[in-house]
Amino acid sequence: MKQSLELKLGQRLTMTPQLQQAIKLLQLSAIDLKTEIQQALEENPLLEEQDSGLDSEPADSETFDTAESYEDEAEIDTSVSST
Repeated sequence: MKQSLELKLGQRLTMTPQLQQAIKLLQLSAIDLKTEIQQALEENPLLEEQDSGLDSEPADSETFDTAESYEDEAEIDTSVSST
């Protein structure tokens, strides 16, 4: 009598509609993506456009705050001595 133990290991990827849509959108150029988004906004009344603020330049005060925080971090980093 022959006894053996067999172990199978496998992976499976299911192409869900969401995954198919994500792959399609990731392959689009910036212009085509904007067109696709605009079309989706026109076709679906439940969607609304929000301003992400990614295209705008930071205000001078925001730039100053960021630079100031980097200076504070530099002061902390330089004050630590290695033994």
